[in-house]
Order: sequence, then structure tokens, then C-alpha cells
Amino acid sequence: MSPFTDVRGGLITVGLYLLLLLSIITPLGVISLWFIPLPFFWFSAKNGWKSALFPVTICGILSLLVGPTMIAAWLFATGIGLLMGELYRKPESTGTDVVLGGWVATWLGVLGLLLFATWMFDGLGQFQSMWQQQWESTQQTLENYGLNAVDMEEAPSLNLVLPIMMFFITIPFPLFNFLLGRRLLMRQGLPGKYLPPIREWRLPRPFFYFYFIALLLLLLFGLEGGTISFIAGTTVTLMFLIFFVQGLAFSAFLLHRWNRGNGWVVLVGVLALLIPLFSFFIHLLGIVDTGTEWRKRMESKK
Repeated sequence: MSPFTDVRGGLITVGLYLLLLLSIITPLGVISLWFIPLPFFWFSAKNGWKSALFPVTICGILSLLVGPTMIAAWLFATGIGLLMGELYRKPESTGTDVVLGGWVATWLGVLGLLLFATWMFDGLGQFQSMWQQQWESTQQTLENYGLNAVDMEEAPSLNLVLPIMMFFITIPFPLFNFLLGRRLLMRQGLPGKYLPPIREWRLPRPFFYFYFIALLLLLLFGLEGGTISFIAGTTVTLMFLIFFVQGLAFSAFLLHRWNRGNGWVVLVGVLALLIPLFSFFIHLLGIVDTGTEWRKRMESKK
């Protein structure tokens, strides 16, 4: 199919994208912000990434006319949308593949925006200053109400705070767009793709190697090694959270194999959140499940 065949669909995609961007400055922005990749996801899943070059190019030209903020939004939305759409289009892909691919694209996009902001106007330095002020304000508020504030003059390092924020910011983008995009695509005759039960979740093997490469870089450059250190530290913390979720998934798999109900899965999750040592154990289970064939060998013994 020619990249410029579906002109009507391409113009609809451009219109939807611009409408979502304009709605961000309205009260609806708290909702529409999460769906800016949706038009490109919908169009590329339906017609392929080559056809999607038409609306992507038009949106890119309009973004160049407006300025850097629009260019950043365009790169962010098209990167996520095109990748998720192409993954959805593949017959052999699953809902997990689409969401996971979208999450990786979202994470890289957010990290790229942070690095760009740092390079242009010391965005991280300004954020650290704001974070320190908010930390001190919170401590003062707790003291005013007679509560014991944490006895720390310095706020926690951004290397610890940002990955957690990024985790909770980046997850909704692929998930929300997948759920709504799938509904639209199924109405137009495309097959539905679904997320499996949590016990069937499993990260691709490259995540295992990526994690240890980030750990190695962090050991080599330390916590104060500049940009590389920041990227490595952010990645390690983020991967810890991801492998923690994978550990919960593997725990659910084991409990299902041992004929235990969902109540046990909930209990494991609660204990993992409340007990740090148990949380680390669940994290290790996630690493083992991703980096070995343990699960596959257990399934073959059924």
C-alpha cells in the first residue's frame, strides 16, 4: 500500500491529534493528555506504518511551525503510536507485546525529554531545586500539625525519585491507548488482542541482560557520574520495579500450579509491599523467571 493512499483516514488522524492537543489546555486535559498517541496507533494498526507516514509528516510540519514544545509532543506521540500500531498489526503478536512495546517507547520518550530539558536549560537542576523546596515545605507542614517529620535536610536524590515517578507516569500511556484503540479497531473488523492473566505474564529475555548492563554502568560510574550515571541509576531503579511485578506474576504462576486461589496472590502482593526483605525476594523471583527456563521446565512436567 502506498504511504499516501488513505488520504481521508490520514486527515482524520491529523484532526484527532490536533483536537487532543488543543483539549490539553482545557479541563479535559487531565484525560486527553494520556491519549495523544491514540490517533497514530489506530491508523498504523489499520493501514501499516508506511501509510501512517502521511499524517505523521503533516503533524510534523505543523509542529515545526509552532515550536519546540509541539515538536517534542509530536515525537513522543508518533513514536509510541507507530510502534504499538505496528505490533498490533502483526498476526503473531499478543496484547502483552503491544503494551510492553508501547511502554518501552514511552519510557525512552520520557527519558529523552528529560535529557533534552537538561541539555537546553538545566531541567534536572531546576527540578531538583523544586523537589528540595517541596520537601522542606512538607516537613514544615508536618511539624505544624505536631507530626514527626523525617529528619533529613536534603531531599532524596532524583536518581531514586524520578524512576518511581516515571514508572507510574509511563504505564498509563500504553495501557489506556491499547484498551481504547483495541475497541476502535475491533469495531472496524480487526481481531482483538488481550492481556493474559497475571500468572502468564513474562518479560522478554533481553530485559534480563539490559538490567545487568545498567547495574554494571552504575558500578563503573557511581551515583555522581553525570548523564551516564543518571541514565544507569534511573534504569536500575525502574528495572527493579518491573522485575518486582514480574516476581508477583511468577508467584501467581506457582500458586496456580499448587492449586491455590487468588486470595493467596493478593496476600503475597500485600506482604511484598509491607515487608522490604520479602519485596526483595519477589524481585529476585522476577529476575530468575526472566533469565532462566525454570518456568518452561515446570510446565513441561505437567
